[in-house]
Amino acid sequence: MPNTFLSLDVPRSPGVGAAAYVGNTAPAKTIAMSGQVGPGSRYLIEGSHDAATWDVLVGIDGTPGLFTGAEGDKTIDAVVQFLRVCTQTAFPTLPPPAIGLGAPPPLSPNFFAALDVPRGPGLGAPLDLLLTAGPIKTIAARGALSRSNRATVLVSMDGVRFDEVCTFDRDRQGLFTSRLVARYLRVQRDGSGPPFTVTVGAEGLFEGGGSEDFSLPSDGRGRATCAVGIEEVVAPFTAPLNAARSSRLFADFACRAHLQDAPAEAVGTIRVRLGGSPSEPDGEILLELPVASAAEDSVFEDVSLPFPRPAEPGSAIKVTLEAPAGVLALSSFTLWLRGA
Repeated sequence: MPNTFLSLDVPRSPGVGAAAYVGNTAPAKTIAMSGQVGPGSRYLIEGSHDAATWDVLVGIDGTPGLFTGAEGDKTIDAVVQFLRVCTQTAFPTLPPPAIGLGAPPPLSPNFFAALDVPRGPGLGAPLDLLLTAGPIKTIAARGALSRSNRATVLVSMDGVRFDEVCTFDRDRQGLFTSRLVARYLRVQRDGSGPPFTVTVGAEGLFEGGGSEDFSLPSDGRGRATCAVGIEEVVAPFTAPLNAARSSRLFADFACRAHLQDAPAEAVGTIRVRLGGSPSEPDGEILLELPVASAAEDSVFEDVSLPFPRPAEPGSAIKVTLEAPAGVLALSSFTLWLRGA
């Protein structure tokens, strides 16, 4: 793949220019401004993962995408899909300066996705970045954040133990770029209020990219139904299945579970679903396992029929439980998504 060279659209008066796609470039982006710039002029380089929410581009070392005419070239390390120029102030009698971008190609395709944000206080579904995501990651948060409605991004190597990496609130929103060697990301929401979005871009690492197997972690915690006759999501995940090398995949699921405190004729149901919202029991049913009433755990396992590789960057995958009576308890499970 060749290097990318672009001329960015620079508004003559205060406003924003047209968006330029840069999702196929490496993190290091060199931005140069040329031409006569009047006193007091300010031009911001803004980045976005989805072309909907925008913030000032900031690199790993804190270099901001701000030009007033005296900075010269800037190299900013960040992983975003789109760039644009925001003219804050401009000298009215001068033509706009030229702002150009140059960047090499990534080693393998970059990855972009939205993280699952809970509706209220709690943890969102883990997002699996796979083994081909490099250390440079740009996280963006924007929306009705406040001191009582915060988002903390957690990272993990194994999908079981998570550590805090950054927090977004009313005073700290926008783009955060860092070197994070982690496979899983998730959002912890503190407080409640209007919704907000958290997105991530990760550099590609290995030539060729793609993965054949996706393992979704079981953290060892027991899970159980809370209500009778209602399908409940007990293990939500998000994974970039569109990065799979195979055009068709299948789900391989095994678990230990039992239906307790229920009549002998009662049968509970464990389902593995694909698509929809991570926190809702919707989407396509890949697997459906019946669980008869019993006092102790039994082992259940099944393999789904092949299904087409999803096209969207982040696919919701969830394990659900439904008990017609009593409590359906899931002690542990393993879930693999493999190339067919």
